[in-house]
Amino acid sequence: MVDLPEIIRIARVKKNISQQDIAEELGVARSAVSKWESGLSQPGADSLIKLAYMLDIIQEIFPDFERKNPTDKYATRIEMESLWERIQRIEGELKDMKSSNALCLPC
Repeated sequence: MVDLPEIIRIARVKKNISQQDIAEELGVARSAVSKWESGLSQPGADSLIKLAYMLDIIQEIFPDFERKNPTDKYATRIEMESLWERIQRIEGELKDMKSSNALCLPC
C-alpha cells in the first residue's frame, strides 16, 4: 500500500503541479507541502480535502468514499460535508488517543 506522502507526491508530479502552486491554492507555505510529501507532517482536514480534489486523488485517500454520481468529477456539497464530518471525527479520536497515551505519535 502506498502511503499518503507518496500518493501526494506522485499525483502532483503526474499533474505537473509545483509545490508552490499547491501552497498558493491552499493558502499554506511551500515548506508545508514539502513536509506532507516527506512524511514530516500531514495536512489538516480542510487542506486534505482540497488537495484530494486538486490532485484528483479522492479514491486513493478516502477509498470508501463514493460519489452519488460516479461520472461527476466533483462531489456535491452534501457529500463534501459528510466527508468533512468523518475527517473531523477521526481527528478527534486521534487527539483523544494521543492525550490518553493510547497512541504514541513521534514522542
